Amino acid sequence: MSPRASPRSLRSSPVSRRELLRTGALVGVAGLAGCLGLDPTDPPTAWSPAPNSWPLAGYDGRNTRWNPNASPPRDPTVHWRVQDQTAEFETLVVADGNVFVGGTSVRAYETDGSLRWKLNRCAMAMGVVDGTLYVADNPDGVAAVSPDDGTVAWTADFDHVVYGVLPTTDRVFVAYHNRHVCLDAETGDVRWTQWAEGGVGPTGVALGDALYTADVGSVARRSPRGAVARLRDRPPAVDWEATRGLEFPHAPVLGDGVVFVPDESFSSERSGGVTAFDAADGSVRWNRELGRGAYTPALAGDVLVTGAQGKNRESYELVALDRRDGSVRWRVEPGHWVGSVAVADGAVVAAGGDTGGVAGAISTYGLEGSQEWTVETAGDVLTVALVGDRVYATSRAGELYALGEA
Repeated sequence: MSPRASPRSLRSSPVSRRELLRTGALVGVAGLAGCLGLDPTDPPTAWSPAPNSWPLAGYDGRNTRWNPNASPPRDPTVHWRVQDQTAEFETLVVADGNVFVGGTSVRAYETDGSLRWKLNRCAMAMGVVDGTLYVADNPDGVAAVSPDDGTVAWTADFDHVVYGVLPTTDRVFVAYHNRHVCLDAETGDVRWTQWAEGGVGPTGVALGDALYTADVGSVARRSPRGAVARLRDRPPAVDWEATRGLEFPHAPVLGDGVVFVPDESFSSERSGGVTAFDAADGSVRWNRELGRGAYTPALAGDVLVTGAQGKNRESYELVALDRRDGSVRWRVEPGHWVGSVAVADGAVVAAGGDTGGVAGAISTYGLEGSQEWTVETAGDVLTVALVGDRVYATSRAGELYALGEA
């Protein structure tokens, strides 16, 4: 079954790009842009998050999970906590003075913990850009939602699991089971689809000078397209594709000239970990095996920090790698699975749980590996966001935490 869109726009009805293309208007605009030296390439220039926000699961389009504008508390207290034991909160973003959580429902909270609205849609992934909240899940597909009141502008239905969503000002890139889909941000129409050749499993996207995608067994750089090809909804060309050292990769992380890809291995013959690919040609710069796999790394300066699971599936670590050569700077054993890592102001916030007798935990470490504090939670913590002096976190027990200075 192919993705299909059912747009129900709240905005004024714009003239579609296809109508403009038929009349030749956009072709003329594209030619004028070239004369003026503008950049009409695909994908658009990556945008930067606002200072008091965490608008994507990976913070920015590069998935660095590093917020240079945040300062996590050094002596934390729970400023507020809300819980709905009937819900599971799997994703979290912060924008425009709101904390949006998703899971078995989508909810918007004020930064004081008061509920603004609730939407009865599932959400495994979310992102906010240009005044719109995009939520994605299976079987509910992708929806464009008003952050003000939760009204749905349009929906695009999908037939499999959506692993990630990365919106830009005019398009929404969807990491979708065994394919990547580009939607029109205004209408939800499918602009293009590219299928993964490695099989069914996790996918992920990152946006920098090009679109970088991770699929089962491979990572690729997808070249920008010119304006005419873009307006004809042609998918980006594959500049390079690399397969070495990957089995089940997660979303790539972009550094300067390097693509870091964490992956899991379910085979006894090899190990999962992190592989660094050259962004220009896809060659492998280094590979660091860490056991069964690595999850959601955060990149700050020359340090890449990730949660890792040993091959015996019973040992769990938080590992800091040197981004230049993959050497281990330090490693600690938090005593539980680490499913989310974020970095700000010299502090590494790691969250997880569900093992070692710990239901859930949020911990902070210095960049040299020393543990500073831990707050235990009622459920396994899946996501954290660092905004201002706050740490926001969600758990499978239907909890939303706001931690701040005591």
